[in-house]
Amino acid sequence: MENLKLWETVVKTDPAATKQFTKGGGFSGTAIKPYWLIKRATETFGVCGIGWGWTELENQFIAGIWCSKVQLWYIHNNQRGTIEQWGQTVMEGTNKNGRFVDEEAPKKAVTDAVTKCLSYLGFAGDVHMGMFDDSKYVSGLKKEFAEQAVAETSEQSSKGATPSKDEGAPTQVATEFGQLVAEANGMHLNDKERKFVNDQHERLRSQGAKATASPAQLKWLREIVARKTAKPAASGPTAASEPPAHIIEDGIPY
Repeated sequence: MENLKLWETVVKTDPAATKQFTKGGGFSGTAIKPYWLIKRATETFGVCGIGWGWTELENQFIAGIWCSKVQLWYIHNNQRGTIEQWGQTVMEGTNKNGRFVDEEAPKKAVTDAVTKCLSYLGFAGDVHMGMFDDSKYVSGLKKEFAEQAVAETSEQSSKGATPSKDEGAPTQVATEFGQLVAEANGMHLNDKERKFVNDQHERLRSQGAKATASPAQLKWLREIVARKTAKPAASGPTAASEPPAHIIEDGIPY
């Protein structure tokens, strides 16, 4: 449907940009990194302040909570749209250390309001619709975003200078690194493997074509992928992977 085109473009959330949380009373959920949403909005509408932005309309301080009302505006298909929403953050209260005052509360409340407005346009809609409760869905997203990062890295590399024979090896290493991370992201991993792969995925996303891996990192990635794709031995399932000694020797704390 025409009305859902924008929604369908921004509804998926990179799992690397999320964090699980638990609050008092046993409430748990998935938090989304605000600056990842701001980047997505910039990718979609253009530079903040030109293609989209916001204005704080009013604020209130109620019972220790700072509240901000924000109007978000954006340009889509040459039309200007606006959405209004409140955001809030605890500014004063008590915790295990006693009385506290959060001087960042006004900024946090504005950020909360901005991200709420973006959610009404579909940004990170899969999180808000509870789809991150499905582990298979999240696993598929990890692989999808990793493959996207590999494609972007390859594109950036192709736009750069053509490497000489001596410069060819690092490019090949970077390409293999991205492919291994993409494969490993879609696999069932133990906690140590998942942390290692997630960290490499984040480095690949942030560094782009410049992202490379040490011999120890590449070796462990190869071992993870090879072990997870191999058929189980007749004697039983494959043992959980542990980081080899050379990973620690290289100064990589896994």
